[in-house]
Amino acid sequence: MPSFIIKQEPSDEDFYVVWSTVTDSPHYWGTRAELTAKLAHKPDAVKSDRFARADQTGTSVESGTPPYLSWDGQDFFIVNNAPFPLREGHVCTLPRERLNAYCRALETNNIAAAETLVDQTPWED
Repeated sequence: MPSFIIKQEPSDEDFYVVWSTVTDSPHYWGTRAELTAKLAHKPDAVKSDRFARADQTGTSVESGTPPYLSWDGQDFFIVNNAPFPLREGHVCTLPRERLNAYCRALETNNIAAAETLVDQTPWED
């Protein structure tokens, strides 16, 4: 499953998100140590060079200019895996500056708070 380590913004905050491009949603989040422990069964997913790239560009993605899901990229789309009902024909856009708050809301199972952090917009082909 393609997934990448994401950092919300350039900062010293030790908080990372593992974003799945299969489900278009965050799968894991936390400090570097927490993610390393959570993903101990997948050591390649938490290699130090992946965290270094996330610290440098906002994403562990190696290719592209700018790299996919980097600080220079667009917001995140949550298409099929939202933990709340989507309006018919809509997609969720999660602005990057709300990424950490969204994950923390999910962690506490505060689905109502998570829903307020996304923008639902009509899906365009």
